[in-house]
Amino acid sequence: MERIVQLRESEYKEMAELAKLNEDEVNKRAIELYNRRGLVSVEIKYFIEHSYYGGFRLNNSTDAYTPDSYDDGFKIAFADKRKIIKEVEYFSKGLIDNSLAKHLGGLNSIKEARKAVDEERLRFIVLSVVGWLLAVLLIVINAIIG
Repeated sequence: MERIVQLRESEYKEMAELAKLNEDEVNKRAIELYNRRGLVSVEIKYFIEHSYYGGFRLNNSTDAYTPDSYDDGFKIAFADKRKIIKEVEYFSKGLIDNSLAKHLGGLNSIKEARKAVDEERLRFIVLSVVGWLLAVLLIVINAIIG
């Protein structure tokens, strides 16, 4: 059997205010726990790409996820993960670019020098082959005329 309870308006307002205060406390506590115990793993991958004509360049990929094995904490919202990824990418890319830019520049200059040496080697090979063909041709012509 249901009981019907009547309240005065002032009592109703007082109870509504207490419920609102409790809701605010719950939200505040949830945010506090989220900030303190929320867990996200950030994975940063750097790799050097190489193309024959383009040289060496540094690329990265960053991902953030909440491990499945983490049951004790709170899942980080997707928007917060995006913010974390953006900040981590910004700082890590600057750090890695500053530390590796000189080395990548050196690799690219070595690549250019090697390409120039390969071109010169090809010129010398072609010149040698043409020289030998001319020598053989002169010997043949001398043998026919002579």
